[in-house]
Amino acid sequence: MSWLLGAVNVSTSIMNKARGLIDQTPLLFVHDPSSPFLLMAGGLPETCLHTPTPSPESGWAVVGVGLQQENETSRVFTAADWHTVLSAKPDQLLNQRGHFVALHWDAQGIHCFTDPLGVRTLYHIRSDNGVLFSTNLQWIAQLSNALDIDYEVFGAQWLTFNQISTASPLQNIQRLGAGGYLYVNKTGYFRTTESPWSPSWNRASKSDFALAVSAYARPNLPKPFSLSLGLSGGLDSRFLLASRYIHAPPNVHTFGPDESPDVKIAARIAGDLDLTHRIIHEGVPTESECVALLKKQVLGNNAITTASAVLGLRYFPQLHKEHYAIIDGGFGEVARRQFLNRLLIKGKKHIVQEDFTKALPFLYTPRPALFNKATLQLMQEGALKQFQTLWQELPGHKEIGLENKMDLFSVRSRLPNFFGYEQNRLDQSIISYMPFAQLDVLDKTFGLPIRLRKNGKAFKSIIRKNYRPLSHIALAKGNATIPFFTPSLVATGLVKTRKRIQGAPSSALRHYFLQKLKTYALDTLSSGDVKDYPAYNIKDITENVTEYYNGNQAHLDFVDWWLSFDCWRQQVGTPI
Repeated sequence: MSWLLGAVNVSTSIMNKARGLIDQTPLLFVHDPSSPFLLMAGGLPETCLHTPTPSPESGWAVVGVGLQQENETSRVFTAADWHTVLSAKPDQLLNQRGHFVALHWDAQGIHCFTDPLGVRTLYHIRSDNGVLFSTNLQWIAQLSNALDIDYEVFGAQWLTFNQISTASPLQNIQRLGAGGYLYVNKTGYFRTTESPWSPSWNRASKSDFALAVSAYARPNLPKPFSLSLGLSGGLDSRFLLASRYIHAPPNVHTFGPDESPDVKIAARIAGDLDLTHRIIHEGVPTESECVALLKKQVLGNNAITTASAVLGLRYFPQLHKEHYAIIDGGFGEVARRQFLNRLLIKGKKHIVQEDFTKALPFLYTPRPALFNKATLQLMQEGALKQFQTLWQELPGHKEIGLENKMDLFSVRSRLPNFFGYEQNRLDQSIISYMPFAQLDVLDKTFGLPIRLRKNGKAFKSIIRKNYRPLSHIALAKGNATIPFFTPSLVATGLVKTRKRIQGAPSSALRHYFLQKLKTYALDTLSSGDVKDYPAYNIKDITENVTEYYNGNQAHLDFVDWWLSFDCWRQQVGTPI
């Protein structure tokens, strides 16, 4: 990822260790040994911008992407834009579109900010009598020797759809959440505040929502970049295509094998609309390349995906080399009322009564049982606490409506802890942002009546109005295709029925990837570090991994998730 690393009033040895962590030439380097003060930033030049003449007395730096809506289009921030914002009124960052960590400093101290939705984040810890802060969790862990996983925090990530709070998953390290502000003075004193975004609750029409999205589907990009839209067979990317197509057809790209329903439908759309369409799919690389890709992925996204997910996430550097920036339909689900429906339908009684113990299981997501009973108990207690705390922080359901409260819960929990982790990783490789995760778009989303959000009704209506032929092409859902106007619950039932008839989606590529990692996996399994790790249920891990590599593919999912978690655990938990 594009990154920041700072140290204030810490020992010379920690300063030297911090400099030694960086294996590339920083784009920004500021060092004042008399303070002492060290600040470095780097990564992709387009997603790491900084003051042109930095000094220990003044300057600014930003990692991520800033956006500004201009009439019916939008503009990606330049260094000059950031200079204006950070030099004049940095408090206006609470209304700044995009995803970013921004900071400016003067002779007295450093002011750090995270975007209002918490899509980019900053970790910090007191060390010696000073403070360390970075966008990279591993670096803070290694510099401070805070290497232990906090299973009360991590529990929600493993047991539910993602972590619910914006706490750090490592003990003693703090994490700056949405609308965060961290001030550190040159003596090491610091304070933090957080101001997460809330909707205005002003009524919005379908036209208001469509115009807000359309602006971010038509960005003015820095030269020489042009836009490529990530097109799948789903509804969200099709909405972006319809928003853009009426003005200027974009280039589109799709990841995956030719036989995938997503690829088939995307290819049909591109053919019907005469779009320049790039289908990107390659075979599994060598073992050493697979291991390197895995390590890079899990550090970027804190192991929120399986190990094999890296296969679909390795092409962005090539798109950047070809001078493309990308957008996709990420987080479009919140405008279609697709999050927390199981809780709404099956657990409504419990959540209305705020019986969180009974409501929590409706958030659970099946993941392998890697952990022993004592650790699992901590994880369950932590998930319950996070669930209860966030739910009770939000406005009451009688005030804003239960479905609105669930969607705001998703904004506060899922954006920072799932989409945000992925965005952190993407910022290392390419200019990228999510049109549906912008403040004005979300405000219009919550302004839409619930009846227009359910079943993607507003989406489908706007697509049909903007470009009717797109409503004549089926949608991909999982490994199946469904008619365009199928209601969500019916679509879910159809997919489940077809899965029972046809079997589970093909896992051949995942299997091939895990076979490439066989030596790495078995060596890891036999290591003392794994056998002696106190949180593990080592008996079940050994049986599942061994069975899989003896030919039983029923254990594929277990191994895929274990490799992701263990690779992350070892990297953040290894001292320097």
